[in-house]
Amino acid sequence: MTNFTPTPIKKIGRVVTGKTPSTAVAENFDGEFMFVTPNELHTDFMIKHSEKTLTRRGLDSIRTNSIKGLSIAVGCIGWDIGNVALINEECATNQQINSITEINQDEYNPYYLYYWLLTKKAYLFQISTVTRTPILNKTTFEDVIVPLPSKLIQDKVASVLLPISRKISLNNAVNAELESAARTLYDYWFTQSDFPDVNGKPYKSSGGDMVWIEELKREIPKGWKVERLKDVTDIVLGGTPSTGVDEYWGGEFHWLNSGEVSNFPAVDSELFVTQSGIDNSATKLMPKRTTVISITGNIRASILGIDTCANQSVVGVFESGTLKCQYLYPIITGMLTSYKAVSTGNCQTHINKGTVEDTKIVIPTDAVLEAYYAKSEPIYKMIFSNALQSKDLTEFRDFLLSLLMNGQVHVAVANDVKIEEQPAVAKEPTKRAAVFKRLVLSAYILDNICDEPTAGRVKFEKLLFLSEQCAQLPLHSEFQRAAAGPYDAKALYSIENQLKQNQWFKRQKVKGESRAYTRLSKVNDYKQYVGTNFDATQKSAIDKLIDLFKTSRTIQCEIVATLYGAWNDFLIEGIKPVDGQIVDEVLTNWNESKERIGRNRWLKAIQWMRDNEIVPVGYGVSTKGGNVSG
Repeated sequence: MTNFTPTPIKKIGRVVTGKTPSTAVAENFDGEFMFVTPNELHTDFMIKHSEKTLTRRGLDSIRTNSIKGLSIAVGCIGWDIGNVALINEECATNQQINSITEINQDEYNPYYLYYWLLTKKAYLFQISTVTRTPILNKTTFEDVIVPLPSKLIQDKVASVLLPISRKISLNNAVNAELESAARTLYDYWFTQSDFPDVNGKPYKSSGGDMVWIEELKREIPKGWKVERLKDVTDIVLGGTPSTGVDEYWGGEFHWLNSGEVSNFPAVDSELFVTQSGIDNSATKLMPKRTTVISITGNIRASILGIDTCANQSVVGVFESGTLKCQYLYPIITGMLTSYKAVSTGNCQTHINKGTVEDTKIVIPTDAVLEAYYAKSEPIYKMIFSNALQSKDLTEFRDFLLSLLMNGQVHVAVANDVKIEEQPAVAKEPTKRAAVFKRLVLSAYILDNICDEPTAGRVKFEKLLFLSEQCAQLPLHSEFQRAAAGPYDAKALYSIENQLKQNQWFKRQKVKGESRAYTRLSKVNDYKQYVGTNFDATQKSAIDKLIDLFKTSRTIQCEIVATLYGAWNDFLIEGIKPVDGQIVDEVLTNWNESKERIGRNRWLKAIQWMRDNEIVPVGYGVSTKGGNVSG
């Protein structure tokens, strides 16, 4: 078992909060030094370029807030809290970023710390202060404790993960070049009006007829039209389902926030909503290839590479007829400066949906558009393909990352990965596969217990947790410490939604009835997937748990799952606890509701777990992400 040394971030390096030089001094800006803002935290694991730059004078004016050498930048306000990237040059950030710089690389590997922070976005949100906007202040951030293994292990873990990050970075760089090529093509055809004429020659340069359009203050080719955007395509505004209704969240539909619009193309989101969340809110499902605009704060645009909903700070412009995203997106990006010029708001700039709707755009002839799409479509297909590949690589990296951080996957001296006692781990390359495996597991558990009068929702949750742990299934779950034991709200609501969609099971609420689920018409369909998702050892562990708890009361499942979680957390931290330590952890650091159960009952349950070989080994992710109410 790997030993970890708890180390505060402030011991690893100097923590600084960024600062903006005086904007009244023009000589501070447009120089050779990067000035990083939260927008750059989305772009890559290593920031090499920034939209804004500083001169030497500007950098020197905020010298104590600057960074140098290999440093780690972490977002510290709003949605950007916990977004993290590396910087390896002298530069500065704005005040929305905390950085760890001047890292003692003899003792600490900056790449290892970067990867550890990648897993802590939710935690950093939890420890932030909230007034109108969440803020992760410097003092709180620098006191964050990092469980560090030896420097050798830090180096080896980094050596395993870096090639994946570099491939993702390469895809991003290729996409940046492809986007530049696409923009050049668009500008040549539609800004300069030098698309090929009927003879294959540049239209305007070869004397093509042009017409002056007063409302645009420029010429356009004869025969082209000018329309308002809302008259030629559908435009929608996002919305947010009620955050107080759990059934609206954790479903199968992506839900994009305005910060995620900075990714081009947008292919992922941190949050998901259910169909019920869509039906009971203003949010709408936007199809892939929709051009999206963040209308609040940093006004920016992107294209969707996935179907997704969005919050009310995002406007979507749908493809329509002959107007495809590769024509609409460059138009919108060309309008961003104009949008910002008419934005309102003192603390946070904002435009409304009507501003986008009233945008005047030029409509070329169908023949010109078709010829343009023949040239541009292969470029955009490659952009989408690279982005989706990077998404899969990111999911695999994060999956491997959680195991490496906990010492569950060990790195050997020869830089290869040695996986101990879990041969199935490396066979789970994507989150999608893990989510489906989790769905099949859920159906299998419910099919075996749902007829029992004690088969409530809490009992199902705890059996799901214990099955994942005892069978060592990498399911991307994030169980946390809740009143009734380990609980993953997002996963649970997603499972329930998918079970219903597949017509396997649905949740039921019947007065006087404890059973929480009932079978649906296609329930037998799941059975074909059991053998392909669980090997004999895993299925044996699951069957054993079902047999032990099938007729048990919910409180017995709660006690065992809670003890298992607390005990396993100790092992993840490299501590082999005695029974009294485990019970103290439950009664003191889990949830105050645990005090209703007597200490002797907890101690007897530990012995029962040993007798039945339900003993943790330090597998998976710690439950210490935070206390929740489920």
